[in-house]
Amino acid sequence: MKGYIVIDDYEKIVGWCNVNKKKNYEKLNENFKEKLYDSIISIVCFIIEKEHRKKGLTHLIIEKIIEDAKKAGKKTIEAYPAIKASTDSGNYKGNISTYKKFGFTEKKIGRKIIMSLNLNY
Repeated sequence: MKGYIVIDDYEKIVGWCNVNKKKNYEKLNENFKEKLYDSIISIVCFIIEKEHRKKGLTHLIIEKIIEDAKKAGKKTIEAYPAIKASTDSGNYKGNISTYKKFGFTEKKIGRKIIMSLNLNY
């Protein structure tokens, strides 16, 4: 498992994001062409301490993921947010609107959404 952590001024972990190569997530790879696996990074979930939510931590993590993916020569970042979440904890995969702020595009597949950011520049 790989990811990013956010540490506060008191050296306490207050946020975490599970992110890795898409090929490492078996359920995300149904009907997927294997030759593309290494070029796609998947953002799977965020855990932000309740008292630290709505303070921009998710944005900081996404910015760092984009920066690192570009440096690593990745072509795409994907995320899989819930279409409708009624609680903050229900948005553990991130918000659609947050991904859109970073230029991700939305693709609906049945009852699921894939947010995708093309890093080809």
